[in-house]
Amino acid sequence: MRVLRPMVFDFAALVDGLRRNNVGYGGMLLQAELDVKDGRATFPETGQSFPLEGDDPGGRSVRRVDVRDAATPSRTRLVPRA
Repeated sequence: MRVLRPMVFDFAALVDGLRRNNVGYGGMLLQAELDVKDGRATFPETGQSFPLEGDDPGGRSVRRVDVRDAATPSRTRLVPRA
């Protein structure tokens, strides 16, 4: 899915919607422009921020990340993908 305007992600609601419609959920891959600083990834257009797991050089660029623990907002984090 390509999002043409900025929006705040509610990953838990996305996972819940999939499960309610009997669609299996195996994970989520996201490609977006992110600002990375001090172990956090921030969507510059919305200011929404998540912990970033693993090493990342920092700065702003388009990155591919796996969304982990998407169904549990307090544990949701992003993991860089090569």
